[in-house]
Amino acid sequence: KYLAHFPSVEGLVAGAKVILGGVPVGTVNSVTLDSTSRDVVVDFYIGKEVAEWIRADSSVEIATQGILGDKYLSIERGS
Repeated sequence: KYLAHFPSVEGLVAGAKVILGGVPVGTVNSVTLDSTSRDVVVDFYIGKEVAEWIRADSSVEIATQGILGDKYLSIERGS
């Protein structure tokens, strides 16, 4: 289980893809509001087989796919 905080998620919804290096590796579980930090919290799952690719300095951004504008999480691996 991973969490990412954003000021806005711009249409990202539960069930959206999580992409690492152009490859689907997981799914968004939930998108909720955090009243303490006043952020939007995205809870997402990544398969165990790719978890080792996620580093402390990895970053996550919300990206848009295709002509319909579907949102997904894109992970940059880090070092």
